[in-house]
Amino acid sequence: MSDVIDFLERMGQDAQLRYASQDTIGTALADTQIEPQQCSAVLTSDPERLRTLLGDGPLFATLMMPGAIES
Repeated sequence: MSDVIDFLERMGQDAQLRYASQDTIGTALADTQIEPQQCSAVLTSDPERLRTLLGDGPLFATLMMPGAIES
């Protein structure tokens, strides 16, 4: 799992890779040890599929702001 996370981190830090064509991203993915299904999810920009492939369940978040609710 860490290989795909490392690749996504690299994409986020490298503007040329972040905005690259699918061919360029595919070439970069070919140089990794990432599983083919995960590569496909990255190439098709499918976060739900990638999350499923990585075995993560639903993600929930709560934002609490002190003083936002008056008694």
